[in-house]
Amino acid sequence: MRCKRCKYKFHDFSGRWINKCKIGFRQWLLVVDLFGQDLPARQISLKTGISYPTILKAIETLRMAIITNSADSSKWLDYIYFQSEVLEQAQSLPKQVDAFGIVKINREIKIHILKGLTLESLAKHHPKILGKSSIFYTNEFYPYETILFHDMKNDGIIPEKKDPEDVDQARKESEFWRFAKSKIIKHRGISKQKLPQYLKEIEFRFNCMGNDIFEPLCRYLVSFIPDHC
Repeated sequence: MRCKRCKYKFHDFSGRWINKCKIGFRQWLLVVDLFGQDLPARQISLKTGISYPTILKAIETLRMAIITNSADSSKWLDYIYFQSEVLEQAQSLPKQVDAFGIVKINREIKIHILKGLTLESLAKHHPKILGKSSIFYTNEFYPYETILFHDMKNDGIIPEKKDPEDVDQARKESEFWRFAKSKIIKHRGISKQKLPQYLKEIEFRFNCMGNDIFEPLCRYLVSFIPDHC
């Protein structure tokens, strides 16, 4: 289908996430399957024969498709696409930081965007660095099991404490937090801008644990892209 006015060619997947990357539809099925198996981007690239940069873009597309199909998508999309404005506003306030709280609601794990927290208030909950990443996490911060925030070492308020190998503490951690920690540590380095995408992927994977996620991922991939994305 072709628009007579603008000459743009439309097809069945125009305006959908699947059309964000130059990947054939059959190749997309393989990429979705391997992503569902939680394989690293390098391995997906080798198994599909698709270039590594294209696979990185495909994975980011899948993560964004997960976000836009979540129940709280509008909050996360606003945060992701207007993050630069949010960060500028935060810098004008005294030592405030955006963070993410993990809480269990109706048998599902939810990750909430938390704004207006100060580093001083977070420091009272003895934050520690998660593995070799630049991400900090706190002890229980009611009503949240933990709160995550990104790289605040340079402010001099949060001391650099490594994640302790404390057996008793590990026993107190929920199944989700152990799951989330392993996923974040595996990536070794997640930027502040990309952290929301990773967290929503982790939330999705955990809440779908025990179920095949291939079909929902394909459904999300062919969903329409919101106007402000």
